[in-house]
Parts: sequence; C-alpha cells; structure tokens
Amino acid sequence: MATEYIYVANVGNNSGDSGNVTVINGATNSPVTLTDPKAQHPCAVAVNPTTHKVYVANPGSNNVTVIEGAHTDERRKVCSVLFSDILVQIRNLRS
Repeated sequence: MATEYIYVANVGNNSGDSGNVTVINGATNSPVTLTDPKAQHPCAVAVNPTTHKVYVANPGSNNVTVIEGAHTDERRKVCSVLFSDILVQIRNLRS
C-alpha cells in the first residue's frame, strides 16, 4: 500500500511554539495538524512502509513521536518514546 499522505515536521520556535506535524492528504491537498504534547521541536520524519508507522525525531524533548499512519482520521494515534529507550532496544537487538 503506497501512502498518499505527506508528513511535514514543523520545528516551531523559541517563543513558546514547540512545533507539530502537518499531515497532508496527497489526493486532496487537505492538511491536518497533529500535536504531541510531549514533543518539542520536531525536525525529521521517517516512515516504515510495512508497519505504516511514522517516526518523528524531537531533539528539544529527547524523544520520538510515533504516529499510526494506517489511520487516516481522528483515530490516528500519537505517542512519544524516549531516545534512551530506543537505544536500549537497539542494544538488546545486537546482543
């Protein structure tokens, strides 16, 4: 399944705007803004085409936002994972 959605990290600023992610429907050009309350200054996006998960790096809060990309409406889930938790999981995979 090819995605028809475009994910854009909006980094925000130092004046209180911690940033968000804009999801654009490529077929209709309709934007939706997703905000993770635990994320600060999102700057990079990666998509796993197999699981339909979207990962957003948030250096301001040292975490990664995970978006359930398979959902195309308000059921789209957003959660945060700490960078340190990801490193522990990678180390465990290498063992």
